[in-house]
Formats: sequence, structure tokens, C-alpha cells
Amino acid sequence: MSPKRLLHHKDCKSNLSEFDDVQDHPGFDKQGTRFKHMINDQNNYSDLEVSIRRLVLCSGKIYYELDEERKKANGKDIPICRVEQLCLFPYELILWEVKRYPKQRWFWRSFIPVIKDQTQFQ
Repeated sequence: MSPKRLLHHKDCKSNLSEFDDVQDHPGFDKQGTRFKHMINDQNNYSDLEVSIRRLVLCSGKIYYELDEERKKANGKDIPICRVEQLCLFPYELILWEVKRYPKQRWFWRSFIPVIKDQTQFQ
């Protein structure tokens, strides 16, 4: 994916409602209207929450590639959450999302190749 591809990507846009706080969210007091630390999947999984087997966490433009592949594979039962802030990692928000799907295994997907000792970065 080229760096400027997202400027014209049809799914790379925000509705005005996405800039408002959601009071039921556990990080409501931290979410604010200027920046979201994590963006949950926009699809409705309320009827599938028990049967979700995988949760994908990612950061950056890889989300749009994952979303395209999910649509091709008809993966309606795979939510993808975007972590928008890596330093001061949003543990509470991710933990809330992981607990939402009790039978799932979660995965981290990055567009950067794995670097030796990258997991030791703190």
C-alpha cells in the first residue's frame, strides 16, 4: 500500500458521530473528542459475541488491507480493532475488547516486519 493511498480510499473517512464520546465505553473519561486511543470495529457483532473465535488488533494502514481481505473471505465473525496510540499503550481499552468475546484468541497484525528483540521494546 503506497503512503498516499489512504487519501483516496473510500473507507478511510469518519462520520461526525465518531468524534463524540460514547458514555458506555470503559475509557469514556480518557477517550475525549480529539483523539481515540483505540477504534473498535464498526460492524455489529452483538448477536455473534459468543461465537467470535478471533480478534485482530492492528495499528496503522494495515487495517484497510485486513478489512479488504476479510470482505473477500466473508469473515463476518472476525472483528478488527485499530490501536491508534502505541506509547502509553491503551491496556484498559484492549482488555475491555478482549473480554467482550469470551471464546476468542486475539492476534496482533503489523505492517512492519518483525525485528529481532522488537517485543522487548517498552
